[in-house]
Amino acid sequence: SSQVVTKGDKHLQNQDRFYYQIITQIIAEGQERGHISKDMTVREVQRLYTLAERAIIYDYCISNGNYSLGEYTRKIMPRLFGSVKL
Repeated sequence: SSQVVTKGDKHLQNQDRFYYQIITQIIAEGQERGHISKDMTVREVQRLYTLAERAIIYDYCISNGNYSLGEYTRKIMPRLFGSVKL
């Protein structure tokens, strides 16, 4: 909730965080190896991935963890990212 208030540090959006650095590196390598389409920039894919990740985690939390996060993620992520995969 601290990330949606209008004042204060929004550290979850800080692109200098290791989290964003590693995601960016993985996506760039995936594009170079031909596993991820270059129809979108690395930054666009990174934003799509982090949006999906936050959405899944948020849904899991508001559902009181009443399903397997791992199983759901393995099922839904390929569907969400079918457009960026070659």
